[in-house]
Amino acid sequence: MNAIQQLFAPLDKDFCLIFYWITVVNLFFLVLAGLGFISSLVLLFRGKVTIFTGIYSFIMVVLWTVMYFQARLFYSMCVTSNLKAGSYFGVGATAAVDSLPVPQ
Repeated sequence: MNAIQQLFAPLDKDFCLIFYWITVVNLFFLVLAGLGFISSLVLLFRGKVTIFTGIYSFIMVVLWTVMYFQARLFYSMCVTSNLKAGSYFGVGATAAVDSLPVPQ
């Protein structure tokens, strides 16, 4: 049971960096999707692509915007949480297990 509780114990603040880099990658792809949307609109007005290409490009911009916002939100939540860096698993497994809620 102790190993299962450690599997679901909260990670320490050192893992917030993962959300930061996911945010950076999502912003990069959001910019690329925006450029793709602009180029698809230009090609649409020139008659070289269909309307579905423009719709698909718009959907990609919306998708990457939502993913960027979600990663940024998770990063903000992680940084402003009350977890301390190195507080879990650094001292021992008892610190992580003792802070978990007791199942009823």
